Amino acid sequence: MKLKNQNVRFLDDGTVDMGSSFDLFDVASHFENKVIAENYKTLRTYLRQTMERHGFKNYPEEWWHFTLRNEPFPLGSDAHYFNFPVE
Repeated sequence: MKLKNQNVRFLDDGTVDMGSSFDLFDVASHFENKVIAENYKTLRTYLRQTMERHGFKNYPEEWWHFTLRNEPFPLGSDAHYFNFPVE
């Protein structure tokens, strides 16, 4: 059974419904929130546990945002890894 969230925007674009649209900068996108239904929290937990098991860490304010823990090319003012622009 799929529960819908009240007042949470979701773009029906064929992707898995995670309780809010990707790149929705709202409290509904935070991993820990009281806005989304329990079934979406379960999906988000599964995603986070899977990503963490493979070396990624989650940015808690965006359920979709993960960064490799041992990033080989970390950002920084002294980051000069490449001799071409990286976009």
